[in-house]
Amino acid sequence: MTERGSVARLQQRITNADAKGDTAVSTFLKDRLTFRQSLVASLGKRSTDLDAVRTWCGTQHFPAKVKKGSGK
Repeated sequence: MTERGSVARLQQRITNADAKGDTAVSTFLKDRLTFRQSLVASLGKRSTDLDAVRTWCGTQHFPAKVKKGSGK
């Protein structure tokens, strides 16, 4: 079984709908798959960018924030 929300799982659902001859469901799922596949490159870039920011933040020496109302 594939992971929920994955492109592979959606592709399997399309295959199953096609096998059953359910063209309406198959078309709907194919549209969702096309959209989801368009996100893959963008999400990969965002993940890389976030890793770079996380690394940069780890090298900074920001002073600890004092919570308001703590009396300090």
